[in-house]
Amino acid sequence: MNVAFLIVLIAAEAAFALLLLPVGVRVTAHIDSLSLRAGAEVAVYGARVLLLGVSQSKDAVRLRINGKNREIPSLSSDGKKRSVIHLASSMKKALFLRSGRVAVLVGGEDAARGATVWGGVAALLSLLPERVSRRVYFSPSSETLTADVGLSFTLSPLSVLTAVAAYFLKDARRKNERT
Repeated sequence: MNVAFLIVLIAAEAAFALLLLPVGVRVTAHIDSLSLRAGAEVAVYGARVLLLGVSQSKDAVRLRINGKNREIPSLSSDGKKRSVIHLASSMKKALFLRSGRVAVLVGGEDAARGATVWGGVAALLSLLPERVSRRVYFSPSSETLTADVGLSFTLSPLSVLTAVAAYFLKDARRKNERT
């Protein structure tokens, strides 16, 4: 048999296996809603692949991706917001959540307002899957709403490619219908 044919066959099998085998991903994030800042880290197989920082300026969102600054215009139109939500919901089908934790610190100068916010946050966190541990803490002395999130999940690269392709095909069809 030809050696080159065997090498190509092994390479094709390896590429096929990489598309089908699940990939372990860990996401940790810290979100401060009062200062409108967030930071996240994405690790694949324990190696950090993305470090993200987000903050809001006057009429743009500032991104810091792996140490490089970028500015993007804020999502002002409803179409763009709906588009981002649709992509996130299509990606949800490609993920398998293994474990997670969410901790939220809620505070208020007024006890009644702080307790109301605490109850609302606790109700929202109760919607999370059972695999996610959730805690809501109350700080009566300061106005704050801060969250720490850690998620560990697996995803199949083929499922992700399928979801992204379906999103872009649907988006292209929508643009063709408008014209």
